[in-house]
Amino acid sequence: MPSSHRPARTAALIGGLVTLALAVVLPAAPAWAHNELTTSTPTDGANLSAPPRQVVLTFAQRLDPRYTQIVVTDGHREPMPAKLPTVSGMSASLDLEGDLPDGGYTVAYRVVSPDGHPVQGALTFSVGPPTNAASPSDAPVAAPSASASHLPVAVVVAAVAATLLAVAGGWALRRNRVRAR
Repeated sequence: MPSSHRPARTAALIGGLVTLALAVVLPAAPAWAHNELTTSTPTDGANLSAPPRQVVLTFAQRLDPRYTQIVVTDGHREPMPAKLPTVSGMSASLDLEGDLPDGGYTVAYRVVSPDGHPVQGALTFSVGPPTNAASPSDAPVAAPSASASHLPVAVVVAAVAATLLAVAGGWALRRNRVRAR
């Protein structure tokens, strides 16, 4: 192999190794794990003899108060009176105003993960004799925020751009070496 081709091949090899390393390491980064609900009060499917004064949701990761939404609706999907959610670390709580009458309820939530992805879900509970709560799939959930970050997409785009730049640099270096002959 002529020595004039070594820099181009070395640049291409380094670019390929960097791309491979990024492809292996970046998806495994713990900060990229999506947030998930770990516990709730009341628990999903609970049948309570007395109405709760508060709903508490605890997640696997810290919450951003700006992007935390919790709504409690009745069996007719009507929102129940409540204050704004409060956030402390990995927990969000919603103070309900007044007593909930007997019936089924759905707690719908939407939070934004540290990686910028919205996470939403719902759970149900009932007060008094068992009833049919609204289906969690019917629960109202707010639209995604336009200001939510898309960090993983940006990193993938940057990795692809870096790879293309390394390949183009290797090609240009090789081309210059061939012209120099």
